Amino acid sequence: MTCAYNARASLREDLFSVSLVTKQLIHDDVKIRLGLIVGNAKKADVPSIRKHFDDKGWVFWSPDDVKAKVKCFAAEGYENDPAVITAKILER
Repeated sequence: MTCAYNARASLREDLFSVSLVTKQLIHDDVKIRLGLIVGNAKKADVPSIRKHFDDKGWVFWSPDDVKAKVKCFAAEGYENDPAVITAKILER
């Protein structure tokens, strides 16, 4: 069952990539990876979730990762970019 699941996930990523490249929405050298950004999780569960995602080659951001990335983003100089402005507001 695990093999079939991995094959399905890989096939889904490949089909998604081909579709986006065909529609010229992304360059053909872009690698798509599945991932999850978590806003809330039990601290005790985060290491096992992270390991599972790492084993699958997926991206996982815990709530602490999100906080750190927002802080880093907010520390950038002034940008006329809604994402940077939002990060700066969240850090006040």
